[in-house]
Amino acid sequence: TNKWKEKEMVLTHNYLPILKSLYTDPDIIEQMPFIDNMLPYFNSAKPRPRVAYYDKISYILQNEVTKALTGQVTPEEASENMQQRITE
Repeated sequence: TNKWKEKEMVLTHNYLPILKSLYTDPDIIEQMPFIDNMLPYFNSAKPRPRVAYYDKISYILQNEVTKALTGQVTPEEASENMQQRITE
């Protein structure tokens, strides 16, 4: 990632940076004074696991969690639905 493009994205959209050096950038600190509190999370972050059907699994998880949060199904039903749909 280009550092300057990343900085622009952070300042424009208030995303947390993916480049460690931007956590000490004066412009970002001015706009996001809490950024120093986020550095420990950055330092302990791990990449997502490689999953062959990531898009499908992500969609299923989002769909079932939403159903559980909106009361359409119980959390237990959502969990069962996720397992069933992912292993189909």
